[in-house]
Amino acid sequence: MIYRSDNLDLIKSIVKITDVIRDSGIEFKGNKGLCPFHEEKTPSFFAADKRGRFKCFGCGESGDIFDFVQRFYGMDFPHAVNFIKERYISGIDVNVTSGYQARREAKKAEKERIRQLWNQLIKAQRKLKSILTHEKPSFSLDGVSGRYVYATNHIDLINLFLDEFLLNENKFLEFYGKEASEFASYINNDL
Repeated sequence: MIYRSDNLDLIKSIVKITDVIRDSGIEFKGNKGLCPFHEEKTPSFFAADKRGRFKCFGCGESGDIFDFVQRFYGMDFPHAVNFIKERYISGIDVNVTSGYQARREAKKAEKERIRQLWNQLIKAQRKLKSILTHEKPSFSLDGVSGRYVYATNHIDLINLFLDEFLLNENKFLEFYGKEASEFASYINNDL
C-alpha cells in the first residue's frame, strides 16, 4: 500500500516524535535519552519535535517518526503508519495512493547499492595492497610477474575511485559506477 505524502507530513506535524519515544518506554529527558537500538550508559540519542527527526550519535540510527516506530517495534511501514494513526490521531485518511513509499524504497535500494560498491572498492584496494606488500616481483625471461605489475599499475586508479566516491557518491555512480564495479569485481574475483 502506498500513502499520500501530504497526509504523512500532516501526521508528522501533529504527532510529536518525543511523545512517541517516551510512550515506547524510553527514559527521555528534554530532547535526549539512552538509545533503544544499542547498549549505552551515556545518552547519545536525540530527537527534535520541530524537525520530527531522531538521531543517535552512538550507533548512527536516524530517521523520522515512522522510521522510529518501524525499528523500535519491528513493524513494516504500513503497520507503523496505522500504529501512529490509531494511537495518536484519528480522522486522517492515509490510504490514498502516492509515491511516498515508492520513493522511500528506491532511496533505500540506492543506499544499499552505494554501500555494496564502496565495499567492493575497499576490498579491491586491500587486495592490490596485499599483492604489492606480500608478493615480491619475480623476474623471468618474460619480465616481472603479471599480478605484481597489474597491482602496481592499478593501485592509483582504485585510490582515485575511492577519493572520487568520497567527494560525491551520486556523481561518482553516474559517471563511474558501472566501470568501477566491473574493475573491482575483476580484481576481487579474477586477479
